[in-house]
Amino acid sequence: MNRDFLKELGLESDAIDKIMAENGKDIEKAKGDAGKAKELEADNASLKNDIAERDRQLEELKKSAGDNKQLKNQIAPVSRNLMRNV
Repeated sequence: MNRDFLKELGLESDAIDKIMAENGKDIEKAKGDAGKAKELEADNASLKNDIAERDRQLEELKKSAGDNKQLKNQIAPVSRNLMRNV
């Protein structure tokens, strides 16, 4: 919105000043809201990365636990044999 448009509508200078002041407030509020939205988007992206990293770590732990069980199953017979031979 600009002053020329309002003048063409036949508004007085005082009314135009008030309209422009209110419009300026709305624009500044919108800029602030846009900044908050960008900040929230950045936070959201960061949290998504954190979740992906956590999921990756959980998968590694699951694999490690599976390997651990296999190793225990392999060690158990060897341990029994060693105990018999002692």
